[in-house]
Amino acid sequence: MKSLNLLPIAALALALPLTAQVNASVTTGNAGGISLTPGTGAALTQNWANNHAFSTYEYLYKYTKTGTNQWYRDYVRTYVSPPRSWYGYTYNYVSIYNYAYFRKGTSTKRGGTTSDAKGKAGAQVYNIKLTGSGKVVLDTRVYGSIYGNSKITMKLTGPNSYSKTWTYAANGYSYKYEKISLTVNGTANFVFTVDAQVDRSGKTPGRYYDGYYSGIFMNVVQNNPGSFTVDNKLACSTKYKLSGNGTPQKGTYYNVDITGMTSGQACAFLYGFNNKTLRNFLALPLPLDYMGAKGCKLGVDFYYPWARKADSAGKASMRLYLSSWYSRTYYIQGLVFDSKANSAGLLLTGLGTLK
Repeated sequence: MKSLNLLPIAALALALPLTAQVNASVTTGNAGGISLTPGTGAALTQNWANNHAFSTYEYLYKYTKTGTNQWYRDYVRTYVSPPRSWYGYTYNYVSIYNYAYFRKGTSTKRGGTTSDAKGKAGAQVYNIKLTGSGKVVLDTRVYGSIYGNSKITMKLTGPNSYSKTWTYAANGYSYKYEKISLTVNGTANFVFTVDAQVDRSGKTPGRYYDGYYSGIFMNVVQNNPGSFTVDNKLACSTKYKLSGNGTPQKGTYYNVDITGMTSGQACAFLYGFNNKTLRNFLALPLPLDYMGAKGCKLGVDFYYPWARKADSAGKASMRLYLSSWYSRTYYIQGLVFDSKANSAGLLLTGLGTLK
C-alpha cells in the first residue's frame, strides 16, 4: 500500500484562531515624545509627529552615559506596537509602554514624557481606533511601577462614557485588568494619555534609583461567531464525511469530525495554513491519481497530521481550542485508510475551512 509522507503526529493541544472582524489601529494625538535633562548641557528630546500612524513596532530612546562603563546609562524610552501580522498570524492588539531609569548618584536632573515637539513635560496622547462591525471584548491590562522621585498618570476614555484614570505617586507597582465589552458598527474611538515623569530637582535621590515603568496592552477579542465550511469537490468518496460541530467561537473548544468509518478504522486530520501550494512548490489541489488514489485531491499544505481511530460509532474527532489572542484561517482535510478503496489504500474527504 502506498502512503503519504506524513509528519510525526503532534502531541500538543491545538490553538486555532478565528478571522478578525473588528480591527484596531493606533495614531498619535499630539506631537508628544520624551525628554532627558543631564547634569550639564541642554535637554535631549525626541518625539513623534502629530497624527503619526503606527504600522509596525516603533520606539523613542534617549540616554546619557553615567560612568566609564558604556552600559551605565540613565535613559527614557517609549515603545508602541500596533496590530501586526507575523508568519501568517494576525495579532489584533495595541501596546504602549514607557520606561525611565536614573542610576543612584548620577547628576541627571529630570526626564519623562513630553506633550509637544519642543520637549515640554506632559502627557503623550494616542488615538486607538476600532474599525469594523461586531461585538468585541477589549482585554485591557494596565501596569504602573515607580521608585524614588517619579510619578505616572494614565487615562483611557472611549465610547459609552467610558473613562478610567490610574495614578502612581508612591513607591510600588500596580496591575489592573479591564474587560471592556463593546459593539462596533463602523468605528469606535478610544483616547489613551500617559504622563510619566522623573524629577530630582532639589530632592533626595531614590535609595537605589529613580524611575518608572508604565504600560497598556489592549487585545481585541472577537465575540462574533466564526465559520467552518467544507468544499466537497475535493472529496474522492461520499462514504467518509468531514464536518464541524456548531458555530466556532473564540475562547472555546471546537470539534471537527470524520464520520462513516468502521470501529477502529485509522484516519488522520491534515491541517495547515495554505490551500494554494504544497511546500511552496506544487499547486493545490493536487491530484493523487499518480499514487493510485484515483479522483482524490489534496487541498491543504499540511504540516501537522493528527492521527485518530474511529470509535464504535465510526467517528473520529479532533478537538481544537480557538485562541482569542490571534487570527488566522486554517484548512483541514480528512484522510481515511481504506485498503479496499484503491491501490493507494486511502481516501480523502472534502476540504474544511475554519475562519
